[in-house]
Amino acid sequence: MRRDLRDEAGFPENMANLSFWVGAGLALCGLRGRAAKNLLCVTVTERLEFLPSLPEAFDGLRLLHLSDLHFDLAPELAGIVRGIVSGLDFDLVFATGDYREKLTPRGDEGVRLSAELFAGIGKPVYACLGNHDRAGDVAALEAAGVAVLVNESIPIFRDGAAIHLCGVDDPGLHRADNFVSAFRNVPENACSLLLAHDPVAHRRARVAGASLMLCGHTHGGQICLPGGLLLLSHTRAERRFLSGAWRDGPLAGYTSRGVGVTAAAVRFFCPGEIVIHTLRRGDPAS
Repeated sequence: MRRDLRDEAGFPENMANLSFWVGAGLALCGLRGRAAKNLLCVTVTERLEFLPSLPEAFDGLRLLHLSDLHFDLAPELAGIVRGIVSGLDFDLVFATGDYREKLTPRGDEGVRLSAELFAGIGKPVYACLGNHDRAGDVAALEAAGVAVLVNESIPIFRDGAAIHLCGVDDPGLHRADNFVSAFRNVPENACSLLLAHDPVAHRRARVAGASLMLCGHTHGGQICLPGGLLLLSHTRAERRFLSGAWRDGPLAGYTSRGVGVTAAAVRFFCPGEIVIHTLRRGDPAS
């Protein structure tokens, strides 16, 4: 069962003094102002994902992928994201967790702003929970029309064909994922799209038979060296799963750099990201 943690000692993302030391280090280098401005530069990544199991009826389906909003740490991002999303073309919205930064009542503002964003999009929104989210946040998101998948799946139909959307609870810090439950109603060899906050779950996703796994959590490193070289990831996943597209055998995956930030309201050599995945039926090698 999910635990609602409050700044657990020993876990870097939730250490109260991490924000101070990151900010102090950037200030000493004269980079704090620049890094804070970088936070507001959110990019749009458009990509194709070829899936052999995708039914022809869903060929060309466009998925808007949002992750790690953390709006309570940088509320101004909510309006920026709303403006960007309003100009994009997509069919469904997938959100892969961390709608708040703070686990205290102060973080409720992040959930409220996230819910307002989702309610105003005008397209179906499907979501999973991240390590910063509380179990009680599900009700607020569902009240905004979001389908929160907590170790469960839902079929989506088009012209008599179906794909299966699956979501697991946070597989990282909380270790609350249950793949048996999430894939219980998914037929063998069906096309399944998985929402999982942390890429550390890639092996379990592969064994479960997921076709595509979308995740976030790493923020792409958030503060990187030139070229986007990650310094920290806060996950047990191997480096190749920490940012962008990857494959694990037949499983395709994408780890978003996320929209928001954690610990400190800064980014460096790692802009925030909104992703549009266009699904195509076919071999990924073609």
